[in-house]
Amino acid sequence: MNIIKLVLYEFIVIVFIFLFAWAFTFLDAIFLLKSFQAEWSIITGIAILLLGVTLRFWAALIFYTGGIEFLALAAQQNIVKKAPFSFSRNPLMISNILIALAIVLIVGSITGFVIPLIVFMVSHLWVVFYEEKNLEKKFGKEYLDYKKEVRRWL
Repeated sequence: MNIIKLVLYEFIVIVFIFLFAWAFTFLDAIFLLKSFQAEWSIITGIAILLLGVTLRFWAALIFYTGGIEFLALAAQQNIVKKAPFSFSRNPLMISNILIALAIVLIVGSITGFVIPLIVFMVSHLWVVFYEEKNLEKKFGKEYLDYKKEVRRWL
């Protein structure tokens, strides 16, 4: 298990989203929108960020223990069905959405709320049109049964 690779990746994702959200504060200024950043939004954002990062680490660790290489572009050899994959087929993507939402709350950018929406739309399109189709081809009935048992998102 390459935990260093996982931690580094998480750090890069969070920094990238922070920079992206911060850039949206300039868009707020162009449209004369006032930041909603306040103590409540920062505290809520930090709580959601911790939830998202925890879910992401948990799902990645389950991937590793299930024999699946996280962050690998190679085809996987099995379907992981342990929690958190027992209540969502895509906990890693859910964590991405949570992290994006959290960072927008922390930064306080009104236009920044487009970021979690973009993350969701890209994730949804990727899952529906690419990932699920490939998994159905590769694993057949096993994946179709898994789809019946576990929801795509929540």
